[in-house]
Amino acid sequence: MSNLVIAQASKLAKNLGMEGEATELLATLKATAFRGQVTDEQMASLILVANQYGLSPWTKEIYAFPDKQNGIVPV
Repeated sequence: MSNLVIAQASKLAKNLGMEGEATELLATLKATAFRGQVTDEQMASLILVANQYGLSPWTKEIYAFPDKQNGIVPV
């Protein structure tokens, strides 16, 4: 995992009351918020948007769809 993904995951974990659980948060997001394989860049995109707007993936406030250029569309 890249440092950006870990840093943003730590911030999201803290916002969700899961301090110190960045790697567990990432594993859970990969299993629930994405379908299929996910890259670090795709994960970073989702987490950056979630952090910016204070959204939670578990309450379906944000989730990700893959686009045709191997990116994601946070919804």
